[in-house]
Amino acid sequence: MESTVKPSPTNYTAGTFEYIEHAIRTAAVGTEFGTDFEWLCRYFLLTAPKYKGQVKSVWLWNEWPGRWGADKGIDLVAQTVAGKLWAIQAKAVRADGRYHLALFSC
Repeated sequence: MESTVKPSPTNYTAGTFEYIEHAIRTAAVGTEFGTDFEWLCRYFLLTAPKYKGQVKSVWLWNEWPGRWGADKGIDLVAQTVAGKLWAIQAKAVRADGRYHLALFSC
């Protein structure tokens, strides 16, 4: 018989992406999780060692100065230190801790 460990704050180290994602998912009401998750992804891109040296700025779509209309699948826009723009779709589909950042360079 297989045992399944349900995600909970005690399964994660405080302050990690997984810990924060679980906390905002648990506290979310209605559709607010999506916006909160986008904020978390923004923070991740600005602070994670893998991206920290590459990314100069990250905006939520509705805050990006170059936005041309309503959200059509782009959740965030990042500008690299080299001046390239990345269109980003942030997905956290299930409560089992699976999430995905799709980066598209412009």
